[in-house]
Amino acid sequence: MRIAAFIVSAIPFVLIYMLSAAEFHFYAPSDSMLKIAFKHSGKRLEECDEAGFLLREAERYRRENRQTQGVRMDIGILEKTGCSRERYPVELRLVVDGKILLEKTYQPVGLKKDGASYIYERFLLKKGVHNVKITLKDGKNSPPYLLKKMVNFPPQGIVLVRFDKRKDSLIME
Repeated sequence: MRIAAFIVSAIPFVLIYMLSAAEFHFYAPSDSMLKIAFKHSGKRLEECDEAGFLLREAERYRRENRQTQGVRMDIGILEKTGCSRERYPVELRLVVDGKILLEKTYQPVGLKKDGASYIYERFLLKKGVHNVKITLKDGKNSPPYLLKKMVNFPPQGIVLVRFDKRKDSLIME
């Protein structure tokens, strides 16, 4: 009886051990992945001098506070200035070895379309060296960001493209 109970309880452990040691690959050994993942805010549709407006409003507040001893500052007045916070959509173009793999526009999020655009794309490529060119445009008159590189894609490896705010450029890692 004890031997039967031992065998019955050992079967799940043996199965778990055998199945946990098995390798699983999401794609073929001859493939590699190019992943584009980042968020980026497009330029505003209308450029506004909010800093200048706030300085003028603060000066008005100081002046009235001295005169009336108790004026209230209305930050909601920013909405009444007529400055739209709406942003341009972000356009992304990916060319690998002379072939266009992606040409897509990403809309800004938010009720007033004033948030960032979120970009997430994946592409399976054959392992080896590829010529990659990525163009990112975030406004009507602004120059596009350009990343052009010869990249060695390792077998079953992932090459990531992201936007670095500090360097204000596209980065490939």
